[in-house]
Amino acid sequence: MTHPEEDADRFAARVMAPSRAGLAAALEQLTGAPPRVVAECVTRPAPFSALLSRLAGSNMAWRGHVSPREAFEAMAPEAWLSDRHRRFVDDLGRAVDTPPTLSALVALGADWQGVVTAEAVADALRRSLCERFDTLSNRSGEVTLCWRVVDPRRWRARCQGRGVTPGLGPAHWSSLVAAIGPPAEAIAAAEARRERVLSQCVATRSGVSYDAAEVAFWASLARAERGAHPFVELESLWSLGYALDRFEDGVMTLAAPAL
Repeated sequence: MTHPEEDADRFAARVMAPSRAGLAAALEQLTGAPPRVVAECVTRPAPFSALLSRLAGSNMAWRGHVSPREAFEAMAPEAWLSDRHRRFVDDLGRAVDTPPTLSALVALGADWQGVVTAEAVADALRRSLCERFDTLSNRSGEVTLCWRVVDPRRWRARCQGRGVTPGLGPAHWSSLVAAIGPPAEAIAAAEARRERVLSQCVATRSGVSYDAAEVAFWASLARAERGAHPFVELESLWSLGYALDRFEDGVMTLAAPAL
C-alpha cells in the first residue's frame, strides 16, 4: 500500500507537468533542426525558446514549418484535422481551429497520447458533472473541447475561482463536498494531503499550487464515497499534467502548460 505522503508527492510532481516524452521529436519535426541540436535544448527550462536561440546563434536555416496552421496539419493526429468539436484558445481568449502559435502546438504535440488520454478523462468528468447538475448540460447536446496553453506560474483555474463564476464554479464544488459527508478521519487525511501537495508545489508553480492542493483535498474526500465521482476524475486529469480551466455552455476548456 502506498504511503499517504508518497501518494501526495507523486500527484504534486505531475501538477502542470505532463510527460512530454515526444518533445524532441516534435521539435525536430517542427523546425527541421538536427537531432544533436535539439538534444542540447530539450532539457533546458524553456526548450522551445532555447532551440530558437541556438538556431539563430549558429546561423542555421529554419527547415521546418513556418505557420501554426501548416505545422498543425503536418503534425497533428489525422482525426484532429476534421474534428469540429476541438478548438484552441488564442491570446485574446477566442476559440480558433488550430493552436495559435508554434510554441503552443509543440506544448501539445510533445505529448499527443497524453493529450488524447486527458480528453477522455475530461469527457468522463463532464458526464459525471452533468449527471449531478442539470444546469451544466448543453441543450443542443453538442460539446466543444478547447485547449488553452498557459503559463503555469501565472494561471489559475477559472472554474475554481472565488465569487460568482459563469458555468462550473465554487457553488458546484461546495455542493459536491456537502453531499459526501465524510467521517472526521477522512477530513483529517484530506487536509494533510492538501498541505503536502501545496508544500511540494508552491515554490515552483506559484498560484496554481493552491488549485492543485484543493483538487487533492476534494479527491481524498470523494474516496469516502463509493463509485465514480467528479473529484476523482478531476484528480485524474491533473495527474496527467493537465487541468480543467472552465466548463460553460457546452464548452469544456482544458489547460496545458506552456513550454
